[in-house]
Amino acid sequence: MLRSDGYACFIHRECVDVNKRQYFDFFYENKLFVPDEVFVHMGCADGFNEKCFIEYIGDNYKKIFTFEPSPAQFVKCEKELANLRDCLVVNKGCADKSETLSLFEPNDLQASRISDRGSIKVEVVALDEYCKNEKITFIAMDIEGYELKAFQGAHNIITTHKPKLAVSIYHKHEDIYEIPHYIKQLNPNYKLALRLYGKNWMDDCICYAY
Repeated sequence: MLRSDGYACFIHRECVDVNKRQYFDFFYENKLFVPDEVFVHMGCADGFNEKCFIEYIGDNYKKIFTFEPSPAQFVKCEKELANLRDCLVVNKGCADKSETLSLFEPNDLQASRISDRGSIKVEVVALDEYCKNEKITFIAMDIEGYELKAFQGAHNIITTHKPKLAVSIYHKHEDIYEIPHYIKQLNPNYKLALRLYGKNWMDDCICYAY
């Protein structure tokens, strides 16, 4: 659990049943989904989580924006999600500002990440700019250590609209305290929770803010 001030945490050593789906199960169990969700997913990868979102909420959503900077993964996502209504698959990453950065792609394309080691040039955008006319209600992200930068690019949305947040905090050691602290700085009204989906906190630990 995270203290409400976001400074200290204690992780209960119990992992979630593998049949539950990270990013969504916590909000479903606590009845926090709302009508006409506008869902933003940073790190589409293969489209699996967009389908999980639909499993939880059905047709009760307004729009889906899903971002994937990897050219190869983007093609896969676009194909997998072609039949979803009002789902925009964007071939860009999310960051603190709009610019062109380098993407490193290992053999496991789902672990592609923004890095100076990368050889692929990709566009990234700030969510505040890209979705400035949308009332975002739910943001989920797993972008291989670039989460804090993406939050910085969404500070207006988070401050103004207080969307539900589900964010990976296991890619960097400091994420477990820096990301919750930053969320509370942006909007002190957030409540925070942690849930584990792997064998330890460095394996699929998700911070929920609501």
